[in-house]
Amino acid sequence: MIRNLYNVWGRYRYAGGLLYGTLLYGGVSFYMTSLLFDDVGVTGGETMKIFKNVLLLFVLVIALGGEVSAEEALSQNKDGKQIFEECRAVMSAKKVLVEEEYLISEGEIAKILTAGVDLNTGVSYVDLFGLAQIYVDSTSGYEYAFAIGSDGWEVGPVDSDTETDVDTGMEETLISAQYKQTDNYHDVLGRDTNCDIVEVVLQAQDGQQNSYTYYINAQTKEVVAVTGMMENMSAEVVFSYPDAITIPADIVANAVIANGATVEINGITYLAIQKDEGSRNRVLSVMKGPKKASVAIPDTEVYHNKAYRVTGIENNAFAKNKTLKKITIGSNVTTIGNRAFYKCKNLKKVSIKSQKLKKVGSKAFYGNAKKLYVSVPGHKKKLREKYQKLIAKAKTNSKIIAK
Repeated sequence: MIRNLYNVWGRYRYAGGLLYGTLLYGGVSFYMTSLLFDDVGVTGGETMKIFKNVLLLFVLVIALGGEVSAEEALSQNKDGKQIFEECRAVMSAKKVLVEEEYLISEGEIAKILTAGVDLNTGVSYVDLFGLAQIYVDSTSGYEYAFAIGSDGWEVGPVDSDTETDVDTGMEETLISAQYKQTDNYHDVLGRDTNCDIVEVVLQAQDGQQNSYTYYINAQTKEVVAVTGMMENMSAEVVFSYPDAITIPADIVANAVIANGATVEINGITYLAIQKDEGSRNRVLSVMKGPKKASVAIPDTEVYHNKAYRVTGIENNAFAKNKTLKKITIGSNVTTIGNRAFYKCKNLKKVSIKSQKLKKVGSKAFYGNAKKLYVSVPGHKKKLREKYQKLIAKAKTNSKIIAK
């Protein structure tokens, strides 16, 4: 099915869930080796942090009984292996598919996962237990996420580890495929389909053999469902084949940058921060500046068609940047972190546009040029004196010339 669909969500990771699955689908195999949630759950103003390192492991080691004898299969003139291989060929060519996974116990049905991938549009998605939803658009480079308890959809960049793929499962070794019968199959979704029913044993790369019952559409050779037993529960995975998978327009329009996301805009790397607990108001803080002689930190930056104020410079953002000679600090900056410009030995000019600067971190301007020229808005005397004191208090070995 979808292999390594989300090797993500422990990073900046807004609403993230890590679906680290090996869902080998189709005419090939189905086994879910693991479902990792890398941070689900929201507390206060924190956006969805997923339970990193909490492993929900579903290993479907299925013991199937009641095998149809070879004589019975031959009497029905059907070859299980041939049916399975025909299905494998059909499924390996699929570009769009959706799977839904259910656990059934004592008549109670619980959906644990919905996942889909569209190799034509480059969109994939996953819904984990109804707790977290994720869309990935590999074409635009955006990931969208939502979790129960959050204040809405968030957006961030697609991580380089994110991989979407329709896996043919060719590495799985077919041990046996026994045809059982052709009959109407009523799946957990209420669909009725005329299916060839084949009991299959597949061997994974680690040598483990697993048994499944495949319900294969007798006409199209597509997989309708895969089932198996696990102690006192049955598992059923049902498949559907939509024309396309797209991200709803309202999600794209309303998503705000994810709290904790790191994004690069115009050569500057920013950290997105939730300004007020429980709000969708985000601000940006400079995490890493470019190696250029002159850098201007803007008042605002635009990400995903929304403007965000730049209000801070993080610890070590420009530290040991030997190229930097002049820095212009935007009008919305209120804090400069520890060692922000530490040992920028060629830094001579600091232009501060902000009248809101409240904090300059320890050694933020230590190890710069011998003379450091600092200018403030409107050359206001009180503001100049205030900023000069802030820089001196933070420790500097440069002579501050404020103007």
